[in-house]
Amino acid sequence: MLHLRSTFSKCSIFLVFFFIFALTACQSDTKKESDSPVSKTSSNENAINKQSSNQHKAATLRTVEAIPVDQKIVKPAYLHNQLPDSAFAYVRIPNVWSFVGTAKGNVFDNAINAKPFFNAVESIRAGLSDNVIPEIPDEKGQLLATLVLKQLNSPLEAMAIEGVDAAIPTPNIVISSSADFKSNAEIQTLLDTLAKHLPELEITKAIDAEGYAELKIVNLNGQLQWDQASSRLTILLGLSLSPNNLVDLLKTLVSNNTHQMKDLENSIDSSGQGFFAWANPRKLSSIASTMGMQKELAPLAVMGVSSMKNIALGSGTSGGINRFKYVAEMPVTGFRSYLPIINTAPTFMVSGETKMIASFGLPSRASFSSIENTIALVTPPKDMKTYYKAKKSFKSALGFNVEDIFDFFGQDVSFVSDEAGGYVAIRLNDAEKFKSTLDSSVKKLNLDYQQRAIGGHTYHHLKIPSFYDHYIQEEMKKKKSKKDQRLLVRMMSLPSHVYWEQEGDYLIMSNIPQTLIDRHYVETKITANDWLQKQQRIDPQGALMMLSARNDGTAEKMYRMHLGALNTLADFTGNPIDMFALATPREAKLPKKSSYGIKVTSSETQLAFEMNYESNPLEVLFAGSAYEGIAVVGILAAIAVPAYSDYETRSKLSLGVLAAEQIKLKLNVFEIEYGRYPNEFEIEDLKLNIKNAAYSITVSKNTGEINLTFNHNKLRSRNTLKMIPPKQGVSTTWSCQAKINKKYLPKSCRKKF
Repeated sequence: MLHLRSTFSKCSIFLVFFFIFALTACQSDTKKESDSPVSKTSSNENAINKQSSNQHKAATLRTVEAIPVDQKIVKPAYLHNQLPDSAFAYVRIPNVWSFVGTAKGNVFDNAINAKPFFNAVESIRAGLSDNVIPEIPDEKGQLLATLVLKQLNSPLEAMAIEGVDAAIPTPNIVISSSADFKSNAEIQTLLDTLAKHLPELEITKAIDAEGYAELKIVNLNGQLQWDQASSRLTILLGLSLSPNNLVDLLKTLVSNNTHQMKDLENSIDSSGQGFFAWANPRKLSSIASTMGMQKELAPLAVMGVSSMKNIALGSGTSGGINRFKYVAEMPVTGFRSYLPIINTAPTFMVSGETKMIASFGLPSRASFSSIENTIALVTPPKDMKTYYKAKKSFKSALGFNVEDIFDFFGQDVSFVSDEAGGYVAIRLNDAEKFKSTLDSSVKKLNLDYQQRAIGGHTYHHLKIPSFYDHYIQEEMKKKKSKKDQRLLVRMMSLPSHVYWEQEGDYLIMSNIPQTLIDRHYVETKITANDWLQKQQRIDPQGALMMLSARNDGTAEKMYRMHLGALNTLADFTGNPIDMFALATPREAKLPKKSSYGIKVTSSETQLAFEMNYESNPLEVLFAGSAYEGIAVVGILAAIAVPAYSDYETRSKLSLGVLAAEQIKLKLNVFEIEYGRYPNEFEIEDLKLNIKNAAYSITVSKNTGEINLTFNHNKLRSRNTLKMIPPKQGVSTTWSCQAKINKKYLPKSCRKKF
C-alpha cells in the first residue's frame, strides 16, 4: 500500500508540473499573439512548417564501427585445418557464445562485427561471470559454468586417429579448444576439482611447467597439454599411451587442406564455427571388424554402408547462407539401388522476380526397369499379371508404352512461381519422339488439339477428356432414367486443359495460356540454375527433390528478435547494455529478401539431404510472404519423410521376403515330387534354414511352414512373419500370418495375416 501511495504521489507531482508547464506555455503564446496577432501567427506557422519538414526528412544512416579483424567474440576452430591423413573421424561442437553472436560469413556479419555489438556481448559475458555464476549453489556447477561460459572461447573439437600400438585396434581421441587460463595453477585447480566430483577421473601426474599433465578416465589413459602462447588446451585419450605421445603428436600437426574431409566440411560449414561431424565408414568398419563386431556390421553391409567413402552431418554456414546437411558419398549399391539417380539441373528461363522453384527428379528408363524388376520379385504372380495387363491396355489406348515416357521426358520436372505466374517446366529428351507420339495419340483418341501463334511464339492446347467419362457412359446405359443423373454426369465429364510451349529443351506448361504469354513480356530473365545457385545459394545438380523460395524481411525480423533477446539476457546478468548503440537492420545493411531451401540429392556418387536458411531453420515460421513456399515444404516433409522411412523399412524386409520366396519354390517342388513337405533331416540337407544379421528363416518340419524373424529396431517385438503352405485339395495359394505392421508387409501378405 505504501508503494502504491508513493507511486501515486510521483505521478501526481509529474501531472502537476505538466499542467503548470502547459498553462504557462499557453499564457505566453496568448500574450505574444495579443501583441502582434498577424505577424506572430505567421511566424508560428513558419516554425511549425519547419519542424514538420525536419521530422519527415530522411535521416542519414549512422556509420557502423567495425571491430578489428583479429578481435572476435569466439575464436576460430583450429584442429579441422590440421587433420593428419590418418584421422578417420572428426566432431566440432560450437562454442556457446556463437549462438549469441559470432561472424560466420552470412548476412548478419555487418551487425555482429560492429563494435557496439561486441561490447554488448562482452558486457553480458562479464555479467554472467561476476553476478550469475557465483549464485550457482554447488561447487561443481560453478566450475562447469566457468569453464563453458568463461574459459573456453572457441569451438570444442575432437578427432579419431589410429592408436600408437598396432596390436590394439581401438583408436586414440584428440580433443582441442582455445581456453582462457591465466596460469598452470588455474588448470590444476580445475583438474583437482573435477577429480573431486567425478570418481571416474584420476589425475596421475600434476601439470608441470610446460603445461603437461597425465590423467585416467575409466579405462582410458589421458595426456593433457596447455600451450600458454596459443592459449590452446589439448587432450589425448587412448587405451595404450607412451609418455610424451601428445607432445610428439602436436609437433606433427600442420596445415592440411587436402584431407578427404575438407570438401564436405566446406559444403556444410566453411566458417568453422558451426556443428560438424565427419567419419570414414570404411575405416570404422575395418576397426569394428577387428574388434569382433561382424554380426553388428552385417545389416550395415547389406545397406551399402561399407562402400561409403565419407559420411558427414552438420549445421553451419557455407556460401553465405546457413545450412543443415547430411551427406553420404557412396556408389549406387545397397538401398541406393532403389532410388533414381539424377544427373541433371534445371536450365530453363525464369521471368523477373522469382518466388519459388520446386523440382523433382524422374527415374531414367533403366532405373524404372530396375525398380520394376525388384517389385516383381516380391509381388505375387497374380498381381504382376494384372500389372502387365494394365501396361498392355495403356499401350493399346495411347499408342505407346509406359517406359516410353522416360525416353522423351528428361529427369527434372520443376514447379515455378515467378513474375509471370505459376507453371511447370519439363525437360525433353527427344522432342521428335514426343511430337510423333503426341500426333499419333491425338489421331487415335480423337483428342481436341490446336496450335496458336502469338507474338512470334507458338502455343499448344490439348483438351483431355475426363478419366471418368467412359465409366459414366457405361453406367448411364444401365440406368433407365437419365434425368436424375444429368448434373452429376456434367460435373464428372469435365475435361482438363493443358497449354504449353516448347522452349529449348523444355516444355513450359500451364493450365491457362496467359501465364505463358506473360513470360515473354517480362524483360528480366535468368536461367533457373543461375537463380538457384547465385541468389538462393543452393546447387540444383542431382536433386531428387528440391524446393527453394524467397521471403520478404525475414532477416530483419530475426535480427530484431535477436536484439530483444540480447536485452533480456543483459537484464538477467545484471549488466544492462546500451541498446541505442547497436546497429539497426538498415545500418547493418540486412537484405530485404531472404532465401530458404530444402533438397534431397541422389547422384551417382552422393546421397544427401540439406536445408538452407538465413539464421535458423525455424525462422520460416516468421516469414510473412512465403506462405506457398512454407505450404509446399510442409507438404513435402509430411509426405516425403514418413514415406521414405516406411519405404526404407519395406526395402530391408524385402530381402528376407525374397529369400523366403526362393525357399517357397523349393518346398513347392518337393511337395509335387513327394506329396509331402520335408522332415527335420531333409530340411537340413536342403539347407532351407537361413540366419544372418538382418533376418532368420526356419522351416517347420513336415508342415512346410516358413518362419521369418526380422532384426529391425523399428519393428520392435512385432517382427515375425509366417508363410503357410496350401492344404492339399483345398487351396493352391500360400497364406500369411504376421506380427508386423501391415504397411511394411509385401502386398501378397496384407490381406491375410
